Amino acid sequence: GAIDYRFDEKTKLFAITWKDNNNVRVLSNYEALDPQSTVTRWSKTGQEKIKLSQPRCIATYNKWMGGVDRMDWFINKYRIRIKAKRWYFPIFTNLLDMVVVNAHILSSLAGNKMSLLERM
Repeated sequence: GAIDYRFDEKTKLFAITWKDNNNVRVLSNYEALDPQSTVTRWSKTGQEKIKLSQPRCIATYNKWMGGVDRMDWFINKYRIRIKAKRWYFPIFTNLLDMVVVNAHILSSLAGNKMSLLERM
C-alpha cells in the first residue's frame, strides 16, 4: 500500500494516490491522509494475505460509495423518459427522479415495504 500525496495550500485540497491492486486516486477537501486504517488484501506474488495501510479518505469513500451506486441504479431503472427541446428539461427530470428515489428510501427506512415501481 504505497501512498503518494500532495496538498495545495491555496485550494485546501488533498490529492492522494494509494497503491492497492491498481492505483486509486482521490481528490478531497473533506478528508485527510491520517489516521490510516489497515486492510487485508491477497498477494498474487506471495500467495498469501497481507495487511496494507489505507488512507482515511479511501476508507470513507468505500464506506459511503454504496449509496451513490444505489441512487444511480434506481434512477437508471425508473428514469422519467420525456423528450424536450429545452436544455434545462433533462436537469429538471433528473432532479425529479432523485426526489422520488430519496422519498422511496426514506419511506423504506420508516418501515413501508412498497416497491419503487408501486410507489410511482
